[in-house]
Amino acid sequence: MHSSFITKPDTWAACDGLGRILPTYDQVGDLRPDKFIGIFYFLWAENEAGFKTGPYDVTKILAAAGGNLINATWGPLYGFHHWSQPYF
Repeated sequence: MHSSFITKPDTWAACDGLGRILPTYDQVGDLRPDKFIGIFYFLWAENEAGFKTGPYDVTKILAAAGGNLINATWGPLYGFHHWSQPYF
């Protein structure tokens, strides 16, 4: 027997690595035709050499630097960098 999946986005919650929390449905209310959401992503297809040693996780770089951003090992100039790991 097939059961259908019902999506209930009004019940979703999210928090990022900086502790920022998405507002709930009760806080923002119903859909508004003059409001939009943007999702941004980048394809890393320009520099194949950047993948030989990278990409570099900025979250790990900052943790290893112990707060000393001047002496942090950032990786090569123009190397690929990203924040944290994807959740999915």
